[in-house]
Amino acid sequence: MSKAEKVRDMAHTLLPGTADQVEVREVSAAEGREILDQAARRYLKMSGEEFHRRYESGELMNGVEHPEVMRVAMLLPFAYPGEGNGR
Repeated sequence: MSKAEKVRDMAHTLLPGTADQVEVREVSAAEGREILDQAARRYLKMSGEEFHRRYESGELMNGVEHPEVMRVAMLLPFAYPGEGNGR
């Protein structure tokens, strides 16, 4: 089963009736960094690179208390695959 099929199955399980509405596309690390940068600028008014540095150093607040941090942090594996992506 491909990654796309797995994601569609998961979407169908979590949100019945929506699997056909889910579009799955693999992105390169460069594309992931662009997506991260856009989200960091939108939600936190900083670059993706600055977010990555500050998040990994523990400088940013916990995502539970600040959902905008978690929104952006969830994109880290796409921007920096193979890293721990956690504090």
